[in-house]
Amino acid sequence: MARPIRELSTEHAPDAHSQSDELDPACIAAEVEPNAVAYPVVAEKAEWSEVITLYDRQHFMTYARLLSAEREGINWRDGVREILRQDPDKDPRQARICWESHLERARWIATEGLQLAVARANAQ
Repeated sequence: MARPIRELSTEHAPDAHSQSDELDPACIAAEVEPNAVAYPVVAEKAEWSEVITLYDRQHFMTYARLLSAEREGINWRDGVREILRQDPDKDPRQARICWESHLERARWIATEGLQLAVARANAQ
């Protein structure tokens, strides 16, 4: 699995209900090494919404990695450490909440969320 190049921001993740289409500055790395992967800041808990949010769009790759880890049977502690960059040894309860909420959001996006987005786009 890819490693983040560095912690991009110490700020909180963007508000999941934000209507802005601007990228979160935490998603943009100023100096990027060749073949390095920059990850957006991960919220402690994925917020729920009935639409795909800016936070979701910024985390599509994170969600794909979570679904892949689940399919491969990766232990949640390893997954939360590698994918969500949370320390399950430091705060196991919070790390588990982070893992479960993001995995639930990833499942919703992969099933209902994308279908709703396509239906709404076709209706316009």
